[in-house]
Amino acid sequence: MHIVSELGAQYVLGRPTIYIVADRASRMIVGMHVSLYHASWRAARQALTNSFLPKSAYCKSFGIDIEDSEWPCAHIPKELVCDNGEMIGVKPKRALTPMTQLSFTPPYRPDCKGVVEKRFDIINKEVLHELLGTTRGGQVVRGSRDPRKDAIYTLKEITAEIIKAILKHNRSILDNLAFSSSLLIENDLSPTPLNYWKIHLAKHRHELQSANSDEVIARLLPSSEVSMTRSGIYFNGMYYSCSEVEELNLASVARSSGRWRLEARIDENTTNYIYVRLDKNKEFIRCDLLPRSRMLGDKFMYESEFVQDWLDIKKELTPISITSISDHTHRKEVTRQAKSRSKETEKVSFRDKTDNTRQRRKDEIEATTNIIISSSDALTTNDHLPTDNKVISLPKGRKRRTTRGKS
Repeated sequence: MHIVSELGAQYVLGRPTIYIVADRASRMIVGMHVSLYHASWRAARQALTNSFLPKSAYCKSFGIDIEDSEWPCAHIPKELVCDNGEMIGVKPKRALTPMTQLSFTPPYRPDCKGVVEKRFDIINKEVLHELLGTTRGGQVVRGSRDPRKDAIYTLKEITAEIIKAILKHNRSILDNLAFSSSLLIENDLSPTPLNYWKIHLAKHRHELQSANSDEVIARLLPSSEVSMTRSGIYFNGMYYSCSEVEELNLASVARSSGRWRLEARIDENTTNYIYVRLDKNKEFIRCDLLPRSRMLGDKFMYESEFVQDWLDIKKELTPISITSISDHTHRKEVTRQAKSRSKETEKVSFRDKTDNTRQRRKDEIEATTNIIISSSDALTTNDHLPTDNKVISLPKGRKRRTTRGKS
């Protein structure tokens, strides 16, 4: 389905890309990511980061308050079955091999990852195909209404609806789960993905390992370079800071010594924070958005890129007018006249030029501005004006009635 920008509903952004990470045994959706980037490692790494980290803070950024127990998926699996596409390469292998094992499905075999494909079908039928701007998974037929004309939802709104659908799916009863494990019947639990996940974790019947958030952030989030400036940490038109930056007074150092580069990790789901490594021997530190950049707060990172592109377009479309050319010509003429006038005073020493500047400044003010005379001078100046002893009384308003309280 097509979406619009948060900064202007008149800008249609096209269709987003949805990534889903699902557990084959429990049918639990353990992670997801919605972005405007096409199917690539850049978008897939965000989905994996979401599946390896706690979900409460992520959901809260979209206005959904949940406890970690409602979506208790913050683990790294023993094996990660991937599509035969963007996950094949040096970068995915380098980032994921130390944490988990990668395996790939054959090309043109969606049945080998039927669990994920079915989850896509559920989300499409229950959420996306019911909203305006959807293409319903097919091509636009010639003569039919263009779905881009009906696009009204933003990426944030679509993501929030998908999160709600995932939470609902994780709580729904699936008949096949009742025949997958005896733990559900032994503990008299409904065959839902959430119950299946929790009971197998409690009974230690799994091969998951708890994720280290620092390692996940360093390995999976997209890397970038930011600048330490006098106004804070600068990235893509926005400024960030944290308590460590204020304690070390790095902004003052940048003001006196100049800016320098820092390594960072960018969470493309939000502009509210980034992760910065202040020292190459230390871990990444979360830096929050400063108030001066609050216009882009609570938005996806692509919105800041949209503003930069919009600004570049406006600069390119600004033509060179006749007025700007004449102003430039006049400025050159003024400079030429000032240089010729300066040649006439070359024989005068610099000391004579700068001596008694205060008195010359005062003389210049008296010669070029209107001087406010004192009150005594004004009386002597106005003595010849005719005076009249007639007194004119000003109009008075009605007296206000006063009410006195009785004791």
